[in-house]
Amino acid sequence: MAINLLYIEDNPFSVNLMQLYLRRYKEYALYVETDGQSGWEHIVEHIPDIVLVDINLPDMTGWDLTRKVRSHPKTKSIPVIAITSVNSKQYYDKSMEAG
Repeated sequence: MAINLLYIEDNPFSVNLMQLYLRRYKEYALYVETDGQSGWEHIVEHIPDIVLVDINLPDMTGWDLTRKVRSHPKTKSIPVIAITSVNSKQYYDKSMEAG
């Protein structure tokens, strides 16, 4: 049984890199959405095992999306991992605060 990963990312290069990396691991099925709203709809409809979310999405921040996931009874226990190219304590702290 595959582990369903949802990757919410608007940068095609980053998506391609993640697809290439995970291709070698057959136990993972990667699904991609390119904005927060589509990601949210996918989460509620399909309940992925893990969500990987970019912080800087075109329509909402990854933090806002994580708060939505944490506040919904159906999705609150899904692990959410922030993926970003920004390396700062502020981003780390905000990510932890969002859940």
